[in-house]
Amino acid sequence: MSRADHGPVRFIVICCPRTGSNLLTWSLLEHASVDMFGEIFHETEEEAESSLPPHIPCYRKGGSAAEYLETAIFSTDVTSRAQARGFKIFYDHARADAAARTAWDFLVEDPEIRVIHLVRENLFDARASLEVALRTGEWFREITAAFAAPPVAPFEMDPWDCMDFFARTTVWRQWAAKAFASHPILWLDYDRDIRGDFPGAMQRVFDFLDVESVQVTPLLVKQQKIKPSEQVSNYDELREWFKHSIFRSYFWPVGQEA
Repeated sequence: MSRADHGPVRFIVICCPRTGSNLLTWSLLEHASVDMFGEIFHETEEEAESSLPPHIPCYRKGGSAAEYLETAIFSTDVTSRAQARGFKIFYDHARADAAARTAWDFLVEDPEIRVIHLVRENLFDARASLEVALRTGEWFREITAAFAAPPVAPFEMDPWDCMDFFARTTVWRQWAAKAFASHPILWLDYDRDIRGDFPGAMQRVFDFLDVESVQVTPLLVKQQKIKPSEQVSNYDELREWFKHSIFRSYFWPVGQEA
C-alpha cells in the first residue's frame, strides 16, 4: 500500500518562543510537497487565522481541539498534493480549557504523528530575545525587509522572571520528551542546527518527513544584532545570581572558571 493510501505524513514542530521556529516554518513553506501551518492554537484567533490558508477554518475557542485537528488540519484535502502536513505548537498552546487541551490528547495518543522538537539550550538567550521582540513588536524579520525596528536600548531583567521562564520551559521540554517518546522524533537545536548548520538541518528535516530534499534559502534574518550579555544591562548581576543553580551553564559555560 502506498503512502498516498494513508495520506500525507503528519507532523508537529514543538518548541518555546525564540528558538528559530519562524525560520523553520518559513523554510518548510518553501517546499512544494509540504503543507506547513503556523501557530494554529495561538491565543488570539486573528493570529491563528493568519497562520492558515483561506480554505482551512480557524480553531474557535470552546470547540473540541481534537476534533478540529482531525477534521480540519489532518483531514484528507483533495486540493493538496502535499506529502507531509504539519503545524507549529508552543508548549503552552491549547491549554486554556478542557476542550482546548484535547489537542494534546490527540497528538500524544497517535504515535504515527512525527515530532520535530526544536530547542534552544541557552534559555537566557531565548528569554533576552523574547524581551526584545516584546519591546519592538517585531517577531521576525524578512531578509528583504525595507524596514527594521530600531535597536533596543539595554534593559534590565529580573532574576525571578528569568528563573520562572527557565523553570517552566525546562519542565515543558522534559514533559514533551516523555509524552512523545513513542513517536518518531527529530531533535533540533537552535545554535547547533538552525544557526550553525541550516542546510544540514533542513536536509535532516526533509529526510525525517520523507519528502524530496530541496535547497531552501533562509528568508528570515537574525533580529538581535548584539549579544544578550550586552543587551541586558544587569547581566553581571544575573550571572552571579544563577552561579549556584542548575541554570548556571547559561552564564558560566562548562569549563569556564567561576
